[in-house]
Parts: sequence; structure tokens; C-alpha cells
Amino acid sequence: MIENLIQKYPHWLVASVFLILGLFLFMNDAPLESLCEIEKKNFQKAQLQFIYSTSGNSVREASLKRCLTNNSAGSCYSYLKGFKTVLKDLKKFDNSCLTYVSEQSDIRTVLITHLSSVTEMIWWAGPPTSYTEMVGWLKPPEIQDYCRAKYLVESQYGRSTLKSIENSVLKKIKARGEPRALEDIKGYLMTRLNCSRYL
Repeated sequence: MIENLIQKYPHWLVASVFLILGLFLFMNDAPLESLCEIEKKNFQKAQLQFIYSTSGNSVREASLKRCLTNNSAGSCYSYLKGFKTVLKDLKKFDNSCLTYVSEQSDIRTVLITHLSSVTEMIWWAGPPTSYTEMVGWLKPPEIQDYCRAKYLVESQYGRSTLKSIENSVLKKIKARGEPRALEDIKGYLMTRLNCSRYL
């Protein structure tokens, strides 16, 4: 049959048909990666030294645990420095991939955990009684990073997610015996920070 086709039609036409057919079969067997998938792989590669790990706990997990345990600017330096690289690498995604990024559970976990942890660590270092005490524990660039993460969480996962983070932290604070009423505590949570001056 193939010989008959070759004899009946010009060689260039037969070759073109087989080339197109082969390409079609290849694309269906191994679909080309989307731009977002390629950028996600680039993100994972860039964050191999912080978020991801080939064995055991990641640098992020270890540094965050050390930070929450010791509650000092020095013990949190490594974690906060690492998180800054996360935001930097997230900005490399094309704008068309924002929905794709928000659907990635690993990225969602990193962002939400950061908001929750920073809000907690400020209270564990010493319950703030003023706005100055609340933000004074962090350097301006670190506050800016917090605000960027807050914006991403609120814009991609909704205000309800931010509220859930806040409620979780409030329960932990009250469990530690904080005598102030919930409404008084809320005023000194980083989740309530007006980020307009930092973005």
C-alpha cells in the first residue's frame, strides 16, 4: 500500500504527509510543556537550596523551626533571608501564570506558613503593646516581604484565608495565657498591618 502511494503521488507530498502524521503522534504521546510548567521547574531548581530538598528536611523547614524556637532576630535571619529569595523567584513567573501558581500546593503552603509564623514569632518574642513594638522586631525590608506575601495570599486565596490565619494565631496566643481580650490582641497582629506604606 505504501509503495502504491509513493508511485501514485509525488515523493515530496508523501514525505510531508508522513512528517505531519509523525509529529501529530509525537505531540499526543508527549505533550509539550506549557510556559507555566517550565517556569515552575525553573522555580523549583532555583529554590532547591531553600524550599525543596533531595533528602531530609529542607533549609526552610530547619531555619523556620530554629526561628520559632529561639524567637530572636539573629535566629530568624537565615529563614527571613531565604524567604526573600522565594518572593524574588515568584516574580519571575509570567503574569499569565498567576492562576497556575496559586494552584500549586507547595507554594501556597510556603506563603501561608510565612504569614502565620511571622505573626506568631513577634508575639513569642514578647507580646507587643504598641504599633512600634509590633513592627520594631523586623527590619523595613522584612516588613515589606511580609506585606508582599500578605498581598499574594489575599489576592490569590481570598480574604477568608487571611482571616483563617489570624484566627489560628489568636487561639495560640490565648492558649499561652494572654490576658487581653481578643479584640485588643487583634490590633497588634501583623495580619492587621496597613501595608500601603511598605509596598
